[in-house]
Amino acid sequence: MKSSLIIIICLLCCTTASRANGLMELSSLKDPVSEVSERILTQAYKRIGITLKIRKFPAERALLASNAGSTDGEVNRIRGIDKKYANLIMIPTPVNYFEGVVFTKNLPFTLNGWDSLRPYRIVMRIGSKFAEKNTQDMTTIKVPTYGMAFHLLDINRADICLASRLTGLLQIKKLHLMGVKAMEQPLVKSQLYHYVHKKNKNIIPKINASLIKMHQEGLIEKIRAQYIEAITTIGGAVKS
Repeated sequence: MKSSLIIIICLLCCTTASRANGLMELSSLKDPVSEVSERILTQAYKRIGITLKIRKFPAERALLASNAGSTDGEVNRIRGIDKKYANLIMIPTPVNYFEGVVFTKNLPFTLNGWDSLRPYRIVMRIGSKFAEKNTQDMTTIKVPTYGMAFHLLDINRADICLASRLTGLLQIKKLHLMGVKAMEQPLVKSQLYHYVHKKNKNIIPKINASLIKMHQEGLIEKIRAQYIEAITTIGGAVKS
């Protein structure tokens, strides 16, 4: 117990020192949506004289680290995460957005809400909350990785794959899939927000103003569009 307390104190001291030296360290996830948000926040913080360092974690560990103060905050999360993780404060201007979409391969399909998926075999990654929550009584196939999910779609072992738009487009590029494409209309679209630990609350007005300015300049959407272009035009991937 004593050694654990010493480790926590050391982590907090290191983080405070980093903050004083114009460096902030944020928890993030290893996925394309978070990568876009990291690029956006890197620019936003650079404008206020702060350099970002990103630490990648599994989803729950990222929140535990930022809530404990061993990192300075979360790159992006949905609204309301601070109800459970009370040490985190949401920056009110969205940093990015999540689109949960349907991917198909040569399937004549008209999307009309979740119920229109019912006749089909639906593949998804285990732990994909938006997909699992809305398909509980449908024919689903759950696999450990998005690579496996898109492979099953490609070999016609599934009719529909559910993923974020950015994740799916990246898989299409990586796996060189032909004929697999995203439906334009998303099933789910959620704004994503940047959170900081309460010890950094003095920075909230500055970083929020920086994000507002970037929105006004169109820079946030430009960064997202550049990312999408990069993952849809290299290696013969299919645009959404």
